[in-house]
Amino acid sequence: MIKKFNHISIAVSDLSKSKKIFEEIFNKKCDMEVEVSDQKVKVAMFNIGGVLFEIIQPTDMDTSIAQFVDNRGNALHHIAFSVDDLQKTIEEYIKKGYKMIDQKPRMGAEGNPIAFMHPKSSDGILIEFVEEKGENKDE
Repeated sequence: MIKKFNHISIAVSDLSKSKKIFEEIFNKKCDMEVEVSDQKVKVAMFNIGGVLFEIIQPTDMDTSIAQFVDNRGNALHHIAFSVDDLQKTIEEYIKKGYKMIDQKPRMGAEGNPIAFMHPKSSDGILIEFVEEKGENKDE
């Protein structure tokens, strides 16, 4: 079911500031920056040894990510795992009694289908599942 780590995501109040800091820490420019309008976030990503380090900033202050940053400051937001078949993964976790935020896949920042498990089902940690469709599927 789970193949590998896909990414680790931190939520921040100032994407430009955080991006600059991590460019210095990683000694490289970010690999991708995109706005995901339906999720109301701006995203910067760094590929670190095949695992993405993702920085997300809310673009709307009436979202759960904005509330998260307001309550916790810049902090770990979620971890993501790659899976072969996302819809099957969703159905299997639901059958096991886990609560899924997404009952059906939706598109993520990289253009891959994603779904989130509710943190109440995973000991307070928000988990995302990603079905990679691109060339780097097995990276």
